[in-house]
Amino acid sequence: MTTRATHGIKKTDTDLQIVWGEVYVPGFPDSQNEFMTTDEVRKMAHRYAMDAKLGVIDVMHDGKARKAYVVESFIARKGDPDFIEGAWVAGVYIADANLWDRVVKGELNGFSLDGLALRTEEKVELDMVCPLAVTCKTVMLKGDDHDHLVRVQLDDDGNIVGGETSFVNGHRHLVKRGTVTEEADDHKHKFDLLQAVLAEAA
Repeated sequence: MTTRATHGIKKTDTDLQIVWGEVYVPGFPDSQNEFMTTDEVRKMAHRYAMDAKLGVIDVMHDGKARKAYVVESFIARKGDPDFIEGAWVAGVYIADANLWDRVVKGELNGFSLDGLALRTEEKVELDMVCPLAVTCKTVMLKGDDHDHLVRVQLDDDGNIVGGETSFVNGHRHLVKRGTVTEEADDHKHKFDLLQAVLAEAA
């Protein structure tokens, strides 16, 4: 099977043209409502690092290698201030100027894993209940002069039903995905839905 999981970019260094984000977070459903354990995520990250044939970065799963390279890869430790414990985190250097421009504009704002996996059915006990609504702040990035509060409605499976931001500087943004707002007033904002869900459920 093919598995895909999209997580937002959390750190950006505009001088180095490197972005960091979670490739896969253990214990949370991905876009196909499947998940991996902490051990499996770690094994996957290590296999990636050891296999010299891997490392192709494409855009929207188009299969075309771009001038973008994984230059850092690690498992987030407990207490990491930026990333969820146990997550596979990658730092990607984007050498392609047009691709970098799309990242800066928020058109490309996360990593999506694409690969083969073995599917097995498991009965699990959840130790948290997914909230039906979450509120968080947009992430202030270099060059931003304001942020918004984001309010998102979720269904019983944790999928986004819809949402919007607070009204700031004469505008607000609609929300349709868990990593970036829709465009308004010629810009977008990033936010971290998964971190907000964890905070609400704690």
